[in-house]
Amino acid sequence: MALYASPDGLVRIAGGRAELMTRNIINPEDWRQRFKPKTIHACFHDGRYFGFYGDALDGGGFIFSPDSGTFTELGTYADACYRDLQDDSLYLAIGDTIKAWDKGAALMPYRWRSKVFQGKPALFSSARIMADSYTDLVFRDEQQILELPVTSDRGFRLPAGRGSRWQFELAGTDTVTALIVASSMAEL
Repeated sequence: MALYASPDGLVRIAGGRAELMTRNIINPEDWRQRFKPKTIHACFHDGRYFGFYGDALDGGGFIFSPDSGTFTELGTYADACYRDLQDDSLYLAIGDTIKAWDKGAALMPYRWRSKVFQGKPALFSSARIMADSYTDLVFRDEQQILELPVTSDRGFRLPAGRGSRWQFELAGTDTVTALIVASSMAEL
């Protein structure tokens, strides 16, 4: 398998086929505008694609997991990345320092957006997110219907309405272990 940044999104080549992996996450026009694909440099580590775009003044990073289809924006830019196969570590060059990924005590900010869940119109009225704190955004039929800062893992109500396309976005620094969406609070 190979994964690379194209002008339309991230493409996976496997079994002689090319597939646009980010098609349900971000449209090609937004991809080009936000992530500047000509500038992307990346490493593949622990089953995830770590991409960095732009430059130190006007850039950022993201993690894409081909297995789950998740796309997480990072609050940092790295000038370069290196995967060391001997110690199974990912190293980032940030300015004039080298940092090992997932080895420090401080947590980095993230912005994670799910794939688009599409099907028959569904009525999701409740959600629960297993994390200490985060900001939750909910999209129904491509319209943002909720932005909610949350400081506990208790369930909460979603604005009423049916939708055939649902997408969820979380931002914060705390570890998220689950996102649960249901048609009633009792199902949570």
